[in-house]
Amino acid sequence: MNPADYPYKLPFLTRFEYVDGAPLAPDGGQWGTLYGGNCPLPQNGYRYIAIRNPQNQKQVRIVGYADMNGRAFDCDEPTTMPPAKEARITLTHYTDKPGMGAVIALLPDNKKTILAHFVITGSSKAMFNFENGLYGSNAPRPMTYTEAVVASFVKLKTEPISVAQEASSTPPAAHRGPFDPDLFDRMIMKGGLFEGVRGYVESLRQKAVGPEALTGFEAWALQVLTEEGVADASEIDFIGTTKDGKPAMLEGGIIRTSRHADLFYLDYVFKTEDGEVTENGTWLADPSLRHYREQMWGIEGALNRILILKDYSATEEFKTAYGSLESLTVGQCSQMDKWLIDRIALNAADPTKPHLKLSRWAGRLSFAELSENVRMPYRAYYDFRTTKDGSSIVVNAQSPSIGSLPKSRWDEADGQFVKTSFEEQVAAEARYAAHLAIVHGCNAFASSPTFDIAVVNIFRCGTDDVVTSVVFDRSTFTEAYAEQAKGGFANPFGFLKLFGHAYAFDSEDRLAKVEPYATFADARFANDYDAPAEDLSTELPARLQSLLHARTLGDICIDEKLQRADVAEELLRLLDCDSDAAARYARDVIETSTDPLTRSLCSQVAEQIDAGLLGPESYLEVKTAFDDPFSFESDATRARAMARAGDIKAVNTMEDIVARERSLDAYKDTDTECYRAFTDHADRCLYELRCADDAKGRKVKPYPADLMYVHDNLAHMLMESAGASDESIVHALITIDEAPSSTLGYKTASRIYAAENDFENARYMCCKALSMTCSLEDYQLCLYWLAFAFLQTEHYEEAAACYRKAIQIGGPFTAYAEKEYGDLVEKVKGIRRRSFEENDELLRAAGVPIDQVEENIDFLFDCAVEFINHGHDEQGRVLLAHVSSIRRDDAFSMAVRSFCIQP
Repeated sequence: MNPADYPYKLPFLTRFEYVDGAPLAPDGGQWGTLYGGNCPLPQNGYRYIAIRNPQNQKQVRIVGYADMNGRAFDCDEPTTMPPAKEARITLTHYTDKPGMGAVIALLPDNKKTILAHFVITGSSKAMFNFENGLYGSNAPRPMTYTEAVVASFVKLKTEPISVAQEASSTPPAAHRGPFDPDLFDRMIMKGGLFEGVRGYVESLRQKAVGPEALTGFEAWALQVLTEEGVADASEIDFIGTTKDGKPAMLEGGIIRTSRHADLFYLDYVFKTEDGEVTENGTWLADPSLRHYREQMWGIEGALNRILILKDYSATEEFKTAYGSLESLTVGQCSQMDKWLIDRIALNAADPTKPHLKLSRWAGRLSFAELSENVRMPYRAYYDFRTTKDGSSIVVNAQSPSIGSLPKSRWDEADGQFVKTSFEEQVAAEARYAAHLAIVHGCNAFASSPTFDIAVVNIFRCGTDDVVTSVVFDRSTFTEAYAEQAKGGFANPFGFLKLFGHAYAFDSEDRLAKVEPYATFADARFANDYDAPAEDLSTELPARLQSLLHARTLGDICIDEKLQRADVAEELLRLLDCDSDAAARYARDVIETSTDPLTRSLCSQVAEQIDAGLLGPESYLEVKTAFDDPFSFESDATRARAMARAGDIKAVNTMEDIVARERSLDAYKDTDTECYRAFTDHADRCLYELRCADDAKGRKVKPYPADLMYVHDNLAHMLMESAGASDESIVHALITIDEAPSSTLGYKTASRIYAAENDFENARYMCCKALSMTCSLEDYQLCLYWLAFAFLQTEHYEEAAACYRKAIQIGGPFTAYAEKEYGDLVEKVKGIRRRSFEENDELLRAAGVPIDQVEENIDFLFDCAVEFINHGHDEQGRVLLAHVSSIRRDDAFSMAVRSFCIQP
């Protein structure tokens, strides 16, 4: 076989899908279609039609191209422009026979013949009846248009066809399939946003031109999708220009929020070529992409409006009043859609029946869960903060603007859809904003009995403009709620007037910008932006003392500078006004402090004050001495900068730091104390869970993290130097000794061993890293590396299990894991596909500590809640951030976010 017969190599992630039933090519090649990955397609392109080399799965011969318009062309290479020639295959509808059509083939002599007739069935597939059968079968086949186009092209290329077939039998009689209300859900989730919507719309259009009309619901759904511009759209229609003039493309997918409101959510961003995200549909907004934000919100709203109306039809209320969804007229659907949009406040929680969530964490999580559970057609991305005592809450929420709201309504008199007027759009925009404020007021008072005040700020979508701000109080709200709810909050602004409120209308009667009653930056809601360091002598709550084997905050301190912070602060204060008093204080510390380094520094300060070398102007000198007494931090920072710049002298600088540190008496382990480095509070907590053998009952003190990073950087740099692998592993092991509860050293050691083809030790170090893991990125990376190590030692089942687990948990390495898993399954035959439970059992049997990751997360969550509930937010929010990276849940993430430090 000549390799030149298959000139095209499949690009990265491009898939080859067999054409079901197609005969083999004369040389044994298989017919199929190419899609995805880096294989270019023209606008409205569907797939390339190709034959795959039977001796090399990555090589194909392209012979055709099919588009989304029911056509296929001769084509021998990828292209970004539609072929400038007449189509070989064309699907066409009969103008005199509604619901029927034919597949027309252009023969080599430029004569045309009919290959098949088709009948629209009312589903996403039509029934095709091929002349002389297809691939040896005469049975009619249910196929989509695109499937039929590809099959017809293959038939044309593989079977002798004459023009005599043009005089064929009369097309078969049409029939209509049953009404399927769940078709919408299935097609969207199966095909994704654009392909799923196109498939659903295509099925409705087939039915619309058929012998029987669409149901009212189907006609209304088709109108909603069409007017939002998604019926025939694809990603290529969403390429914009950022405020900096850079092109930005849409990336993302569609999610069903089944754990909460069970709605569609477009998880999207607009990203530039260099990876910068400038718009994400939430609080990150680019004014130059505002049109696309409104369009994406409108598309998401359209999908949810269809879903909400369909789901409403399953309620007893609907069945009593209307019977079935199929019986609704298009006018009733349009009116009901408007009514459902206008009653979102009734979907909120009942504020008169608050959940008994009394702790700081439970109250915030309860509010987030209630907010995520409200069924509203338009996303109401929100954020919130509370006062430290939990008596008040402030909520920021975005409301859709005119560009996202319904663009037409059914006119009963004219019997058609008419465009909504500007006045109608303005009124709808304002009412939705007012109802949204009420929704968050309901959820605030329902989430916890501790909230007595709820400030709600409504922002116009994609802007910093607050257009409605309300101060709800519990007693007035709950007293008025029952009566207002009976009427569906028909007069939402009348309800808002019962409270302190700020809203106004501009010259076009649109909501205008107003000053909010409260913001996240207000002192009572701010998350300790400039809070002083906590007193290290503060006793921990009893449960934390038990979990962390520590009595005070100082016992779990992670920053060795804080051990001297109070002394330094008092010295600097005294030095500024009375040098003699500063010297006396320094001598007192020498007598009372148990920290040798602090005593040494105070001795030097007292001597230099006495010598007249230090005074009020010496603030920076004294502060630097206490913050970085051996210049480790500044030197390590400089060395890392040199390393990033590729300066080989960085190795010498780092080795000098290591030598200087070893010459000191500081930071040496004793029988009663040991010094360990911690990258954050999570490492410190996990040390108590995982490193009892290391502590051996000694008091744990913080070791400078910069010194630990020096060893890790040295390990990496030496690993890349010829003949330095022995030295590099030494520094990796020192990193582990200095920071045994961090994944850093274990990951570095694993890389070094793998580079030396020592995959047994590479696996061991990866498993040790997993046992200390508390972040999604580390979790997935370790599994990905383990898969490679198992692969190199021919443990193929274990490698496949690691890849599948990495894919299951998701994260930044998912695409790589999917690609390599696919290659493995294709290369090694007989690999068993296991359930997730069976997969986990195989990993446990292979010694992969996946259960320890869950134990780590559970432990950190327990610690975090105790920290948060007792006012230690700095430690709590760090732990919660780790937990939320693995325990991914929208409500949980928003509750964690409420403790973050940002305005």
